[in-house]
Amino acid sequence: MLDAVPGAPEGIKVLLVAPDTAQLTWQPPSNPNGVIVQYNVYIRVMENSVQLDIRTVPRYSTSQLQYQLPGLKHHHFYEFWVTGSTRVGEGTSTPVARITASSKVPAGISSFGGLKRVAWRSNVRLECTAVGIPDPQRQWLVVDTPYNSLHPSIQARLAVAPDGALLITSAQRSDQGDYTCDVSNEHGRDRITYHLLVQVSPAAPLLLVTGNTQHSLQLQWKLGDDGGSPVRGYVINYKPEHGEWEEVHVDATRSTYTLNNLRCGTAYLVFITSYNDVGSGERSSFLTVRTRGRIPSIPSQNDIVIVNSTSVSLRLDKWPDSGCPMLYYVVEYMSHRGPTSSQLDWVVVGNNIPPGKVFNVIDLHPGTRYSLRITSHNAAGSNVANYRFTTLTPSGGTVSPSLMMETESDYRAPLHKDVKVVVLAICSAVALCLSLLGVCFCLRKKAGSNRASPHPSLQDVQTSATQDNKQNLARREQYYATVRKLPPSPATLECIPRYVMYSKYSEDIRPYATFHVPGPPSSETTKLQTFVYRDNDASPTRKSIGKSEYCRVKKSRPGDEYDSFGSESDTEPGTSSRTESSNQLDDGINQGDINRPYHPPITRMSKSMVDSSYLGPGPDWSPPPETAFPRRYCQAHQLK
Repeated sequence: MLDAVPGAPEGIKVLLVAPDTAQLTWQPPSNPNGVIVQYNVYIRVMENSVQLDIRTVPRYSTSQLQYQLPGLKHHHFYEFWVTGSTRVGEGTSTPVARITASSKVPAGISSFGGLKRVAWRSNVRLECTAVGIPDPQRQWLVVDTPYNSLHPSIQARLAVAPDGALLITSAQRSDQGDYTCDVSNEHGRDRITYHLLVQVSPAAPLLLVTGNTQHSLQLQWKLGDDGGSPVRGYVINYKPEHGEWEEVHVDATRSTYTLNNLRCGTAYLVFITSYNDVGSGERSSFLTVRTRGRIPSIPSQNDIVIVNSTSVSLRLDKWPDSGCPMLYYVVEYMSHRGPTSSQLDWVVVGNNIPPGKVFNVIDLHPGTRYSLRITSHNAAGSNVANYRFTTLTPSGGTVSPSLMMETESDYRAPLHKDVKVVVLAICSAVALCLSLLGVCFCLRKKAGSNRASPHPSLQDVQTSATQDNKQNLARREQYYATVRKLPPSPATLECIPRYVMYSKYSEDIRPYATFHVPGPPSSETTKLQTFVYRDNDASPTRKSIGKSEYCRVKKSRPGDEYDSFGSESDTEPGTSSRTESSNQLDDGINQGDINRPYHPPITRMSKSMVDSSYLGPGPDWSPPPETAFPRRYCQAHQLK
């Protein structure tokens, strides 16, 4: 832009700072039309409407917008005006300001109020330079509310500088409003008002789609809040659904735009933003819109496929494009002649077949069933069509349907290509590994627990010994409480020397216990001998038997069997055995055969009970002292 003469400065003020000194202030022009290189201050002295003097004072400092004139004389009027200059020339002047000397200096403000635009979150300084003698009193009003009466939350971001300026920290949109500075002294009063406008970035525009074609989208939007600053322009952002973002800059005067050169049948994401002097505003909501057109349709087999004996013709020129031009085709086929994996693989005939012509698939087998797969591509995407056909026989005939029947197992995929088999194998392997890990963990934990206590504690040993004693005692009681039944055999009597009996079984024999003694068969009678054990007697005696030996006899009865330990047929000690023995003794008390001597074979006795060299009691044998053994009674009687 070329420089031109500037416009007039915005404002001008002249005040007395002393009885004979005037201070002139002004504002820069709103239309500088270039770079201001200097300001020109014009002064004219008047007395009774007569011009006494006029002069020009150039001011080369463009930052110091003030000038002081001392030596004022009473009854003279002083007039001031200011112009600005660029490299092109001097611009228009301000209005004329007048003042005269006075002994009284009223309060005044040399600063200028008015509209003040600030950016959002910026620090703001509102000047209030006061003059006057005596020094004036200053007070700030925020929307007609004194500064000292503001709410603490608002007052926290406000402060008054030592020179009287009002400071606002991080200006917000809520800080917009009127700020008034009021000064006064005994000679006068003055005030200025700032209308603060906090500028923010624009609000999000409202975006709409008004139309679409195969390759374009028509957009329209409506601007919201400009943020206190004029909008400088718009930016439209768009991208295909699976592509990269692109943007278009649009002038601020427009509210519609058409996106061209888009892909057919493609979905696009679109949003718009606006910007001003503060910055870019919020984006609009995303819009998803699609250009016209779809992926290719799938035609019927009769419209596309023409079958021969060794080839098939594809009418690709008849393929419907669904509004978007076709790009290319991929053709594959698979033969169903047998179950081998090589014959079940797809054979690619062409992967970039151009549209608009007839394509032939050759080298096929006559009378064979085939699967055909055609993938069509256009700008909107792709679609897959699957067909099945059977080639003609060599003579040009069709194959009978009975010959075309196939079982599902004939064309089953190999095991390594079967997803179900592969998944099942993987799951089985994982389960097996987890099982093995569990077994190893248990074994290791058991081994660790064994290593943790290699020697049992004294308490464990005592507990184990107590349990073993209880088990042995129970077995012993069960053993002696059991009546042992033998197979049928003649009754036998076995006499055991008395000293052997007392020495070996003095502690084991229980009252009314019966013992079976094997012996030679006899058809006459059966002898039974019952022992009576009494611990109170001092010595054992024998009734009806004069020899110093104990005899035991058991009658064999047909049909008796051995009773196992703990069976129901076991005879309780001291009850049934005692009754049976008493009855038998009563029946055979008068029989004399019980006194008949009988010597059982030594071999029937266990080696622990009697010595093998023992031949019977000799003439000099005598029983042991009576004090060494408790007294026992041996009763025997014959049972019929």
